Amino acid sequence: MIAAPMNARRSAGIAVAVVAVLLTLPDWLDPLMPGGRAALSEARRAMAVMFREPWPALPALVSLLLLLAVRLMPRDERRQTLPAAKRDWTAFAVGLLLLTEPLLHLGLLAWSGYQPTPASRDAVFPVPVISQAAGRPWWAGGLTILTLSLLVPVAEEMFFRGRLLGWLVTRWGGRRFGTTAAVSLTTLAFAAAHGTPAQALVAVPLGLLLALIRLRTGDIGGCVLAHACHNSLFLFLGPMLPGLSWAAPLLALGGTILLAATWMHHAGPQVRWRHAKALAAVVLMAMFILTTVPYYRRVQDRLWVAAAHQVVLHWRADNDVLLQRLDWQRRRGRLTLMRATTLYDRLLVQPCQRLVGGNPRQVQVLALLDPARLAAGLDTAPAATSPYETLLDLADSRVAWPALAECARRIGHAHPDDLASAAIVVPIALVQWFPLSERRTECIAQLAASEGPYRRKMLAALERAFPGRVADLIIALPAERMSPLDRRHLFTHYPDANQRLERLARSDPARARALGADVP
Repeated sequence: MIAAPMNARRSAGIAVAVVAVLLTLPDWLDPLMPGGRAALSEARRAMAVMFREPWPALPALVSLLLLLAVRLMPRDERRQTLPAAKRDWTAFAVGLLLLTEPLLHLGLLAWSGYQPTPASRDAVFPVPVISQAAGRPWWAGGLTILTLSLLVPVAEEMFFRGRLLGWLVTRWGGRRFGTTAAVSLTTLAFAAAHGTPAQALVAVPLGLLLALIRLRTGDIGGCVLAHACHNSLFLFLGPMLPGLSWAAPLLALGGTILLAATWMHHAGPQVRWRHAKALAAVVLMAMFILTTVPYYRRVQDRLWVAAAHQVVLHWRADNDVLLQRLDWQRRRGRLTLMRATTLYDRLLVQPCQRLVGGNPRQVQVLALLDPARLAAGLDTAPAATSPYETLLDLADSRVAWPALAECARRIGHAHPDDLASAAIVVPIALVQWFPLSERRTECIAQLAASEGPYRRKMLAALERAFPGRVADLIIALPAERMSPLDRRHLFTHYPDANQRLERLARSDPARARALGADVP
């Protein structure tokens, strides 16, 4: 008679947990439940409407449902087969997590290179934490920290590693591979509750690690703290963590120190030289970490480039947003020369999709990665990437990126006629490429390099870009590069052209004669 209410409570708890998991079920698991696909989609749309707060309300709701499931599921102490925690294994759990965290980062980058997701673009091209928090109320940050670093780890560990794993091990522990099946089932359920394939990929090894800690130590508190530490790393360092070159050795060294401290504490005073042995283990592991760091970074760079290439190809966002994120990586030192060069080569092999009006994303990303290489490679490029089309693609940007302007000036120096043709189509681009306050000399040189009808195009484009200031550029031209078109433009657009020429005749007669002025 007692077993029936306990079974009913257990069934109710599992049902509540299933509802919680279904709320975050990733799209790639929809085919497994074709009958409820429409209902699940409707539930997701309803949740999206309900939870628009600037803090993770949906994870909070799921965590509360899991805590309710924990409360409903009874714990049968008489049949509990998990070991009781006789010692504090918190440092051991956190140390083991920190030691394996770099491998999780490589797995996330590898998955992003295979199937990019919204989380992939944040992992590959993260933005500053300040900009992520912009526009959010002051209380949103505190609730986010409490939810992801406290509520979520407590709820998920108490249910998945506490109640569910304990119940399954109790039922299946005496069978062959029963414990393995229990760990596998709880880990898959834990991964399914993380919403996206990328997060689920990280949740699988994390769930296995936490289940191992629970089985070996019986300490649910250590699992909670390790889970909270994992969430806090991504919460405070942001999605940039997998791409940081210094994160892996630092995390591995910290994990080694915690593991050595745990062994030293549990070994007890009866073990001779335990302090020296722990210190020696830390020193040896530190040497191993320092030795393997170059190889780890090499693998990390290759995986980052593959992921970045996929994000550039498939991310449906404005080009200026992508360039902003790329430029942030460069200014923060994360877009190293090796990464930039390898990504450039990959884009040449598999370029971005070409549109009817050109290929602005391909050209702009290449210009940001290496403007000199893009400008120099146009002479050997196919006709589809002519200097004229490249300049039009560079002019498609609404933001004055220095690398794009440098690339345009290099192309204009080698192909002045193409720059004049592009400038007459998009004259506003000259404001970005040749700002007169900084690039006046280069603008004069570019004007002097054009001839014939291209000089007329260049003069017209400059007048539209810098109205009322082109006369000074014409008068500053070298005498041997002046033409009748310059004089005609001067007298057509400037009523004080005679006075300008008179002043020029007094200061530089040779240049005045080249413009057709009467010089005594």
